[in-house]
Amino acid sequence: MGFSVEGHAGVEVCGKDIVCAAVSSAVYLVLNSITDVLRLKPDVLEVFPGRIFLKLSSKDAHLCNNFLQGLRLHLVEISKQYPENVSLNYKKI
Repeated sequence: MGFSVEGHAGVEVCGKDIVCAAVSSAVYLVLNSITDVLRLKPDVLEVFPGRIFLKLSSKDAHLCNNFLQGLRLHLVEISKQYPENVSLNYKKI
């Protein structure tokens, strides 16, 4: 279980894009909650400009389920408001 977020929304230039900022803020809230509040160490954590990838072990996934479901719901709502700029894809990682 985990997530991967990549790219830029393209509403505005980097650093001034409110859609990109909203997605990034939600992702960092969940990421920091998992690593700093729950103090879990993901199996894989990659953070680069324009890309974040997090993969949890199966034993930790159930502890993070509420955070990940909240992130999914939040991103679904953003994608409804900005369908040309945010797309969601679901796959097994």
